[in-house]
Amino acid sequence: MSNVEGPYIGMIAEPDYAEFLAMVADPANFPPTYPAFKAHIESILATARAQGLYPIQIPMKPANLQAWCKSAGRAVDAKARMEYAIMIGSNMQ
Repeated sequence: MSNVEGPYIGMIAEPDYAEFLAMVADPANFPPTYPAFKAHIESILATARAQGLYPIQIPMKPANLQAWCKSAGRAVDAKARMEYAIMIGSNMQ
């Protein structure tokens, strides 16, 4: 299997996690604590790497994500977060 860059994985810093949970449309889909969130993300990264992917962690600030969603008339849901991470990741290259 060849190695492929991606996917982009949005990453929230620990000090921003409570703010992030308060603004997302689907907070029940996230662990209640940052350590559990970090472990979940690490599991996703490990699975992607095992599949020959090179996942790229995209640091996301909740206020910037929320502003982007608002400007696009979108809820801060899974699809919007994914598209935001792709946009930020694409602009980093």
